[in-house]
Amino acid sequence: MRFNADDHQDRFAAIVGEQRFRVEKVSQDFTKAGDPYLNAELKLLDLGRLHWERFILEHANPKVVEIAMGKLSSLSRAVGCPQWDDEQELVGRVGVAVFG
Repeated sequence: MRFNADDHQDRFAAIVGEQRFRVEKVSQDFTKAGDPYLNAELKLLDLGRLHWERFILEHANPKVVEIAMGKLSSLSRAVGCPQWDDEQELVGRVGVAVFG
């Protein structure tokens, strides 16, 4: 097999630095263990890539939920919607996040 790395772009390289994003979708689902979570699909505007964040809402280990709520808080504030009644209120909002 012949290969030239210059012929291929690594679409899955780590995302680093400050990135503008738009919330494309937010949906509720359950883990295999049955714990509810929110899944947020983010479009990284300058990279043209999608990124997903998962926020575990209930778990036997309270630290897991604490971390998820902290990340959800950061996402909500980043898009200018620190309080909401329905996760769909986040859809279409634009913000900036630091990756890496």
